[in-house]
Amino acid sequence: MAYETGKIGLSDPEITTEKQAINDNICQKHGVPFGYFYLKTPAEIHRCAVLDAMSMANSYIIYNDFGGWERKKADFTRPWDASGAKEPKFAGTEEQRQAYALSYAELSSIWAAQCARVAKAKIYRNLVPDTEEGGPYHGVKW
Repeated sequence: MAYETGKIGLSDPEITTEKQAINDNICQKHGVPFGYFYLKTPAEIHRCAVLDAMSMANSYIIYNDFGGWERKKADFTRPWDASGAKEPKFAGTEEQRQAYALSYAELSSIWAAQCARVAKAKIYRNLVPDTEEGGPYHGVKW
């Protein structure tokens, strides 16, 4: 089944806000403290995968790691991995697991939209220089 991709080309704060709204809606609807995977509709699951892909694309673009996107985008084409679910209900239904998968066409559109969005942002490079723990870290003014 095909699901709507929804709006793409979002900044990281916009992605965070939308993900929080989805989570809050699920918590309110089901009276739970967290929007567990098995409580999400397939459409919500698909949208969350799109939001995650946009966030990942933003990071790769900001850090000029275009090869990283090419290596990792395939992870979004697979159904959600339920192997870590402690109880069967937490794994969700087959429809829910399949809804997580994005098409290569969606991923191409996401990449192009995120490239355009990041191009409008101001990137501050090397805010924190290389350290033993990692880095350098960049900042973004959206």
